[in-house]
Amino acid sequence: MPDIVLDSSVLIASLIPSDKFHAQGDRVVEDVLSGERTAFTSVVVPVEVCGVIARRTGDKKQGQDAERYMTTWVQLGVLRLVELNDKRMAKAQQLAVELSLRGMDAIVAQVGEETELPLLTFDDELAVKASRRLKVMTYRDTL
Repeated sequence: MPDIVLDSSVLIASLIPSDKFHAQGDRVVEDVLSGERTAFTSVVVPVEVCGVIARRTGDKKQGQDAERYMTTWVQLGVLRLVELNDKRMAKAQQLAVELSLRGMDAIVAQVGEETELPLLTFDDELAVKASRRLKVMTYRDTL
């Protein structure tokens, strides 16, 4: 299986059992944890994942659990974080304008463009917009 760039939607789905894409997200995370593929993402994605989980579930403990998972996955080397520096920020800004992306989506798309790896997202809007510039995979590709 190819290495991938993960959008936060995939990680969020994997960590919230009631998420409509939980099974697909869980399958992706299992592939990553087993070493079948390496996942890359922006250094800001784990922050978003933890915050979204705490907000969506209304449970700070689940947000803290997500924080522990993210930290462990990074320490194991199965989730590789790409730093956001001035050059990457400028490229993400260009992608945001060119593709009409939200800020976080542009940051993750920049990682996909830089690494030349497929971007896996469960966000239909991001998938459609980013596919004009990068290879994009969706939940349909995880079935």
